[in-house]
Amino acid sequence: MIDRLKRQGLWDTSLVVLTADHGEGFTPGNPARVLGSRNAADLMWVPMFLKAPGQTQGRVDDRNWEHVDLVPTLADMVGLTVPWQVDGFAENGPPRRQRTDKVFYNRPGQQLVRPGPLNLKKVLHGVTDTLIRAHQSGERGFYQFGATADWIYEPPAKIGQIVAGDPVTVKLNDWHLFGRVDPKGRVVPSLVSGDVTSGTPPPGARMVTVVNGQVGATAGFYPLKARGPARSFAGLVPESLYKPGPGHSQLQLYLATRSGVSWRLQPASLSG
Repeated sequence: MIDRLKRQGLWDTSLVVLTADHGEGFTPGNPARVLGSRNAADLMWVPMFLKAPGQTQGRVDDRNWEHVDLVPTLADMVGLTVPWQVDGFAENGPPRRQRTDKVFYNRPGQQLVRPGPLNLKKVLHGVTDTLIRAHQSGERGFYQFGATADWIYEPPAKIGQIVAGDPVTVKLNDWHLFGRVDPKGRVVPSLVSGDVTSGTPPPGARMVTVVNGQVGATAGFYPLKARGPARSFAGLVPESLYKPGPGHSQLQLYLATRSGVSWRLQPASLSG
């Protein structure tokens, strides 16, 4: 999209926003998309990139932004007046919000408040502040984060010992998308997610997704329902690892479990 705007001569004069409505929760016992007692750090902080018309340099702003500020801020930046009462502020000037807590709504009219600094500290101790490989490796580095950052783009045999054990079976979501893959097409199965159907992986286990011999993603396990077994996983792989053609044969998943200081990788049988 950015390349197209630049080709059309519109990028410099455009106001561009990239954000999300809420995060995704992986806290055991708490829902994935609804604010619970312990998942505020998962849900309440989302990506927020804003490029103003004529802006040429980026910066980080740590003000207490809330998404009720989005409409008044965009309107003010392009010289429009919002013809209704808004709950937020135009935040393209000095910070307007003095409080540090955060507000969330699971249902309209039912305001839920969580402390800001305490939960932000949890956010920054997660993977958010480890996306540093992007500065070193460009786009490829965005997939190298967390404790297994060094695994990405490596062959699985370099990560640990590939072993045979109890059969591991996995049911993948969006199975049909892997029938034929075009890495430059409109739909690429970059999100590899599913459930282990052969039993509950042990604590600390990882699902390793390999595409054409290179590790593309690793993921922990989480329950689909509160107090359910932690058998679900989701990982985002670089679409550049795919080759044009049938996709099922390009994909291999391994259940990785610790064996002392090393890892054991058990190949998984895949189905849709």
